[in-house]
Amino acid sequence: MMLTILLIAVACSLFSHNPWIGILFAIIVGISLGLIHAIVTVSFKANQIVSGVAINLFASGITVFLSWLWFNETQIMALESPSKI
Repeated sequence: MMLTILLIAVACSLFSHNPWIGILFAIIVGISLGLIHAIVTVSFKANQIVSGVAINLFASGITVFLSWLWFNETQIMALESPSKI
């Protein structure tokens, strides 16, 4: 969940050129994911561990997908040979 919130904060700050917009959207996404977890566990009486794992798996997947979609990057690639100091 935290990785998704971080991605949204960075992306919104980058696209809007305003860090406060990034923080606002990060708060909204964090509240939304927490609210989804609360609704699933309280209203539908699901197991909290199963619901938390499912939300974290979804958050990890959507973070990689949105990173690829918006920035054309999914991970930091290591250099093939380290530079000589």
